[in-house]
Amino acid sequence: MAKRGRKPKPLPFRLQSGDIKPPFKLPRGGLTEFRRLAAILTARGMIERVDLGIMCECARTSAVLNDLHENLTDDPPATLLRCICQLTNVRRGLLRDLGLTIQPSTVIRPVAPLADATKWAKILKVS
Repeated sequence: MAKRGRKPKPLPFRLQSGDIKPPFKLPRGGLTEFRRLAAILTARGMIERVDLGIMCECARTSAVLNDLHENLTDDPPATLLRCICQLTNVRRGLLRDLGLTIQPSTVIRPVAPLADATKWAKILKVS
């Protein structure tokens, strides 16, 4: 069966991960994350389809999140933990937008427990 829509045309040029510069200023550690994302997307052949602004935002979020993790104490305040949780969710969403997460975009429903299946095993001949 044919897929809907037009087939994407290949670009006349190929970008390399070294050719890509971040369009915005990144904090300490953000440039390293930007280069890592660029290398991964180049290896997958997806770098031409990605918005560099999303890559910058993901690198910026990762850098701030790494700084927060490095500065954690034994008894962190609740506001800091809440901030880390929110930034982690933001980073996961940005990685999903880039196509770099293994988590599916739809919720997977778990299978029903097998406790009720035992009484039907003889009737349905399920082994």
